[in-house]
Amino acid sequence: MKRSLAALLSALLLLSACGGGGSDTDPPNVNPDSGSGHSPDDDDTDDSPDSSDYTPEPTEVGTPIGNTVSVTIGVAGGQLTSDDGAVTVDVPAGAFDQDRTLAIQQITNTAHGAKGRAYRISPEGLHTTTPMTIRWQYTDDDVLGTDAAALTIAYQDSARLWHVYKEPTRDVANRTLSVSTTHFSDWSLVVGVQLTPKAVTLNVGQSAQFQVILCDEFEDDEQDNGELPVPTVAYRCRTTPGTSFLAGDWAVNGAIGGSARHGTIVADTDELAGRATYTAPATRPTPNVVAVSARYRAEDSQQLLVSNVTIVDDAATCDRLSTVQEFRAEVSFDHFNFTSTAEDRVHTGAHQGRLTSTLRKVDTGATFGFWTTGVTPLESGFVSVNDNFSYTPSSGDGYTGSLTGSGPPTTPGSMIAMTIDYATCTFDLHASYTVDAVLLKAGNSIQAPQGVGILYLHDQAIPLAQLGGTIDGERNVVAGTDPDATNYIPAHDVHVEWSEAGSTTARWTLTTVQ
Repeated sequence: MKRSLAALLSALLLLSACGGGGSDTDPPNVNPDSGSGHSPDDDDTDDSPDSSDYTPEPTEVGTPIGNTVSVTIGVAGGQLTSDDGAVTVDVPAGAFDQDRTLAIQQITNTAHGAKGRAYRISPEGLHTTTPMTIRWQYTDDDVLGTDAAALTIAYQDSARLWHVYKEPTRDVANRTLSVSTTHFSDWSLVVGVQLTPKAVTLNVGQSAQFQVILCDEFEDDEQDNGELPVPTVAYRCRTTPGTSFLAGDWAVNGAIGGSARHGTIVADTDELAGRATYTAPATRPTPNVVAVSARYRAEDSQQLLVSNVTIVDDAATCDRLSTVQEFRAEVSFDHFNFTSTAEDRVHTGAHQGRLTSTLRKVDTGATFGFWTTGVTPLESGFVSVNDNFSYTPSSGDGYTGSLTGSGPPTTPGSMIAMTIDYATCTFDLHASYTVDAVLLKAGNSIQAPQGVGILYLHDQAIPLAQLGGTIDGERNVVAGTDPDATNYIPAHDVHVEWSEAGSTTARWTLTTVQ
């Protein structure tokens, strides 16, 4: 399949730039196009909490993966909105006594109980005397596996601890959450209780276990610089006897216990376990997406937790993907810090990129399919390069240089292409990243689109559970001289005798559009 993709890509690449709420009456929430997201850590199950459970647990700081949006706001106030429109910061008049440049950028989400994306709002540590408002637009996928009433907003402090707002302002009609703050930092949408998995694909007659997960938290008696009190989160996102006992009323499409048509759900005989087993019906229903739900009864509220199950025929194969005309695609990698060395050469770099666009099918044969963005502009994304290099031969006529740039991906040059082999149910994925950059070499300066490299993910298996709509996953990518082994084709010169060091994580989400 690698040869087939290479052949199909060659003509395209020649055209590319050459660059170095849950009431009793609520219906189940069915969202067939949702994919998997952050999975809670449930290594510790059925443990009774002790004092050590309530020690705050820091997490890693997220790394940038999106476009930076900046705006200057003065004493009259103003507004800052992320590039995808999900998060808006409202600054009232009088919050600043002079002009301030504010910025927002998407980052990898490391929050406990994370839902969806996270954002860095800067300058970090900037405080105001008048509270600002952070407003978050949530989506169907954010709600999947939980209840909109359980969603809230959290921020990470300088000690890498997460603080969660217990009572955000909820606008159900517009599907937004809002909180007040007097400072900026990293922010995430989070949830305290959820049903896992949030989405799964099963064959007819196949079973899957569902589990209610709770994320622990405890009260922080300190006020946060004049803000409303918020608890410090010690999330372990686990099951415990005390909390699991509060989950019940297991249902399928709103029917307690389910039905022969849509599948059945049976709670574990241990009522403290907070889990149940769903069994798909003997024949595929129409529609073939059903809602598995559990009601979680907290001390002062109830949440209807809903997950989606896509049911496919027993003989389901990748042939079903042959009818897909488009994929919504996002392919990204985090900070890729690497070093390449030879006898008299050193090249160090820090790369990152995210491409988001629609892949359209190109007419292909019966054994495999090919989808690509072609050379049309991508819909959104972010690419960054920060390289330094030197050549110091004994003759003394060497040079030093740098390559720097960040911003939206340039086209032609940036593109995504994918081939699916229907027989082996595997795919190859190419994602090339270019960005407007400045090349400084031996005193000369050139500004032009420059290549950051190509992610080359080949022979990736497509799990049966992902045939229902979204193919997603992640894979470690390392620096090296053999793209077939490393899954990365660097933009800089690399030879067999060079020594390579560095790695990153590549992630992909490919959602079918029929």
